[in-house]
Amino acid sequence: MKKFLLVPALALVTAASAWASPLTGSQVRLEYRVGTISSSPYPTGGNGDYLVGAGVEVADVADGAATMDISDDRIVIRFRYTNAFGLGDSAGPFQFNGWVLSDVLGQVDAFSAVSVDTAGTTLADFSPVQLSFNANAITVNWKGLNFEEGQQLVLDLRTNPVPEPGGLPLMLAGLLGIALVRLKR
Repeated sequence: MKKFLLVPALALVTAASAWASPLTGSQVRLEYRVGTISSSPYPTGGNGDYLVGAGVEVADVADGAATMDISDDRIVIRFRYTNAFGLGDSAGPFQFNGWVLSDVLGQVDAFSAVSVDTAGTTLADFSPVQLSFNANAITVNWKGLNFEEGQQLVLDLRTNPVPEPGGLPLMLAGLLGIALVRLKR
């Protein structure tokens, strides 16, 4: 009887590990862009690759305005001073003033939902925030957003788990073990 209970337990543990790929421990890339989404990265933006872990990953999102803390299910942007993200310059109005956060190595499960957490967000008006995402990237266009020192913008993230190829053979071995135990009975 003990063998019969051990095999399903092993199969369940293996299946759970085969289906989990959170952001923690993954490498992400932040690119801040001003003008259009296809503009070159903004020179004083926090452009670069970051390893997601405990604490703040991006110490300077752009021009010292904010920090970015990324976890498995949220992004928290904390503003350091009072200002606004510009709508344009002498060349004309901006189409885009914001950032793109992407999965560098394809390690993160596909993003299935990204939304503003209205309970955690302390901005008086976050309506200028234009949020979009695809399976591998999150884009925030916050041109015209007014912010004050100490305020924060919180984004909730959801991903669709994708099975890791290395875990599937282990899961199948566990299921085969269950079938063999049943056949012996």
